[in-house]
Amino acid sequence: MLDYNLFKPIRNFGLLIIILGTAGLACLFTFSNDSDFYFAGKIFIGIVSFFHLFIGYNIISRNKMGFACLKLYLYLMYPSFPLGYFYAKKAFEYIKTNNIKKFYDKTIMI
Repeated sequence: MLDYNLFKPIRNFGLLIIILGTAGLACLFTFSNDSDFYFAGKIFIGIVSFFHLFIGYNIISRNKMGFACLKLYLYLMYPSFPLGYFYAKKAFEYIKTNNIKKFYDKTIMI
Protein backbone atom coordinates (compact mmCIF):
# COMPACT_ATOMS: atom_id res chain seq x y z
CA MET A 1 0.00 0.00 0.00
CA LEU A 2 1.33 3.39 -1.00
CA ASP A 3 1.42 6.29 1.43
CA TYR A 4 0.32 9.20 -0.74
CA ASN A 5 1.64 11.73 1.77
CA LEU A 6 5.14 10.79 0.60
CA PHE A 7 4.38 12.28 -2.82
CA LYS A 8 3.17 15.65 -1.46
CA PRO A 9 6.65 17.28 -1.24
CA ILE A 10 7.35 16.27 -4.85
CA ARG A 11 3.97 17.60 -5.97
CA ASN A 12 4.58 20.85 -4.08
CA PHE A 13 7.98 21.16 -5.75
CA GLY A 14 6.29 20.76 -9.14
CA LEU A 15 3.77 23.44 -8.19
CA LEU A 16 6.60 25.75 -7.15
CA ILE A 17 8.26 25.28 -10.52
CA ILE A 18 4.96 26.06 -12.28
CA ILE A 19 4.59 29.21 -10.16
CA LEU A 20 8.12 30.29 -11.15
CA GLY A 21 7.29 29.76 -14.83
CA THR A 22 4.04 31.69 -14.50
CA ALA A 23 5.82 34.55 -12.72
CA GLY A 24 8.40 34.67 -15.53
CA LEU A 25 5.66 34.90 -18.15
CA ALA A 26 3.87 37.59 -16.12
CA CYS A 27 7.09 39.63 -16.04
CA LEU A 28 7.54 39.07 -19.74
CA PHE A 29 4.05 40.36 -20.54
CA THR A 30 4.43 43.26 -18.10
CA PHE A 31 7.66 44.49 -19.67
CA SER A 32 6.81 43.59 -23.27
CA ASN A 33 6.25 47.23 -24.30
CA ASP A 34 9.30 48.59 -22.45
CA SER A 35 11.86 49.88 -24.94
CA ASP A 36 14.76 49.36 -22.49
CA PHE A 37 13.99 45.65 -22.29
CA TYR A 38 16.14 43.92 -24.91
CA PHE A 39 14.67 41.49 -27.42
CA ALA A 40 17.21 38.80 -26.46
CA GLY A 41 16.13 39.17 -22.83
CA LYS A 42 12.51 38.64 -23.82
CA ILE A 43 13.43 35.47 -25.72
CA PHE A 44 15.52 34.16 -22.82
CA ILE A 45 12.80 34.81 -20.23
CA GLY A 46 10.20 33.22 -22.51
CA ILE A 47 12.25 30.07 -23.09
CA VAL A 48 13.13 29.68 -19.40
CA SER A 49 9.51 30.26 -18.36
CA PHE A 50 8.17 27.67 -20.79
CA PHE A 51 10.90 25.26 -19.63
CA HIS A 52 9.73 25.68 -16.03
CA LEU A 53 6.09 25.19 -17.02
CA PHE A 54 6.97 22.05 -18.99
CA ILE A 55 9.07 20.55 -16.19
CA GLY A 56 6.51 21.41 -13.48
CA TYR A 57 3.61 19.97 -15.45
CA ASN A 58 5.46 16.73 -16.09
CA ILE A 59 6.42 16.37 -12.42
CA ILE A 60 2.81 16.79 -11.33
CA SER A 61 1.38 14.58 -14.09
CA ARG A 62 3.23 11.52 -12.69
CA ASN A 63 4.36 9.93 -15.95
CA LYS A 64 7.73 8.33 -16.71
CA MET A 65 8.90 11.52 -18.37
CA GLY A 66 7.94 13.41 -15.21
CA PHE A 67 10.33 11.38 -13.10
CA ALA A 68 13.11 12.02 -15.63
CA CYS A 69 12.25 15.74 -15.60
CA LEU A 70 12.39 15.77 -11.80
CA LYS A 71 15.83 14.23 -11.81
CA LEU A 72 16.99 16.54 -14.62
CA TYR A 73 15.86 19.63 -12.71
CA LEU A 74 17.59 18.43 -9.56
CA TYR A 75 20.81 17.76 -11.50
CA LEU A 76 20.60 21.28 -12.93
CA MET A 77 20.35 22.62 -9.38
CA TYR A 78 23.60 20.96 -8.26
CA PRO A 79 25.97 23.69 -9.57
CA SER A 80 24.10 26.44 -7.70
CA PHE A 81 26.18 26.04 -4.56
CA PRO A 82 25.36 26.17 -1.59
CA LEU A 83 21.53 26.28 -1.55
CA GLY A 84 20.82 24.43 -4.79
CA TYR A 85 23.36 21.75 -3.97
CA PHE A 86 21.92 21.26 -0.49
CA TYR A 87 18.32 21.05 -1.72
CA ALA A 88 19.15 18.73 -4.62
CA LYS A 89 21.12 16.42 -2.35
CA LYS A 90 18.29 16.26 0.20
CA ALA A 91 15.73 15.72 -2.56
CA PHE A 92 17.71 12.83 -4.06
CA GLU A 93 17.98 11.27 -0.60
CA TYR A 94 14.21 11.67 -0.15
CA ILE A 95 13.53 10.11 -3.55
CA LYS A 96 15.77 7.15 -2.78
CA THR A 97 14.61 6.45 0.80
CA ASN A 98 10.90 6.74 0.02
CA ASN A 99 11.04 5.04 -3.41
CA ILE A 100 9.27 7.93 -5.15
CA LYS A 101 9.76 6.26 -8.53
CA LYS A 102 6.81 3.97 -7.77
CA PHE A 103 4.47 6.97 -7.84
CA TYR A 104 5.40 7.56 -11.48
CA ASP A 105 4.15 4.15 -12.56
CA LYS A 106 1.08 4.41 -14.79
CA THR A 107 -0.67 1.45 -13.13
CA ILE A 108 -1.05 3.34 -9.83
CA MET A 109 -3.81 5.91 -9.52
CA ILE A 110 -3.75 8.56 -6.80
